[in-house]
Amino acid sequence: FVAQRCLWKLGYGVAFFAADVVQHRNVHDLRKDFADEMPGHLENERIASILASLELKSGVENLASNMLQCYQSLINAQVLDTRELLLVNAWLDDIREMLL
Repeated sequence: FVAQRCLWKLGYGVAFFAADVVQHRNVHDLRKDFADEMPGHLENERIASILASLELKSGVENLASNMLQCYQSLINAQVLDTRELLLVNAWLDDIREMLL
């Protein structure tokens, strides 16, 4: 949802295709995975509404701040845990490193 919202602001979209890779997963609890994913499925309309209401800035240079704004809004609405922001910031740091 966040990627789609940010890309729409840039005039782009998201396309979905069947997977073309094989993932070898470590041992994990499928029931916990399912429980962790349920809020996202049950709150689709609310998530979309929250993100649609945001005033994002145009331009690629604002992509990171737009992304952070989206995540912060979902955290404020208690859709996501605050720990999610740590992961987003780490991911953005990695992207910045790759671009140097």
